[in-house]
Amino acid sequence: MTPEDDDTTTVDSQATEDQGAADQPAEQSAADQTAEGSGSATSDTGNIREPNENETTAIDAAETERASALTRALQLIDALLGKRPADDTDGGSGAPEITTDDQRVIDAAGRWLLTPQVNSTFWDTLSTARDLVAKNQALNAAHHIDTTKNDYAYVYGLDTVDKGLFFGMPFFNTNSNCRREVVTHEYFHFLGLGHFYSTTTTGEALQCAHHMAELVFDIATGCTLGCESAVGSCRP
Repeated sequence: MTPEDDDTTTVDSQATEDQGAADQPAEQSAADQTAEGSGSATSDTGNIREPNENETTAIDAAETERASALTRALQLIDALLGKRPADDTDGGSGAPEITTDDQRVIDAAGRWLLTPQVNSTFWDTLSTARDLVAKNQALNAAHHIDTTKNDYAYVYGLDTVDKGLFFGMPFFNTNSNCRREVVTHEYFHFLGLGHFYSTTTTGEALQCAHHMAELVFDIATGCTLGCESAVGSCRP
């Protein structure tokens, strides 16, 4: 997807089609923060090179922030999951004692996983999200530069971490909060997640690289949507 697609607001009907095919990169573009879908494109290998020193510095900083956020998010999610009642708060054992950090996770899940109530669905959803975050944390990809793509970054989809993570020039012209979200987003594509930006269902939110990346940073830092403005949206 390119910046010219900023006005697009329809749900991506090919959310699963931009994953897995060796010549169909799953893109995170400079417009993806407001638009749906990723489309597909084939990279000309003649336009691919390794990052220079300045580009490496920017990428490494984003990777460091990704790692830190994933670790913190997992800590807080695990702490809350450890309080899951035997009856999922639907029966007689009562609701767990909720701390400020627990409430942070609950609120972030409500925003990004669309779980308005702490019930059995909430606990199952949070457990699934936790596994995806842990799998993201375990991945490590090489970095490449695509000199012609008008995208923040892209990967080649499910189980293609060996091909690496590709960055376009827009990635280096945006803010650090956007860059860290983009990198985390792209790693979720390696797990087979697609794009369901305007979803209203929990199931699709769990399959959306955008929702999952924003969940991570909402829990870990309180700051999300870094690609929408210079500061994004931050909560205490």
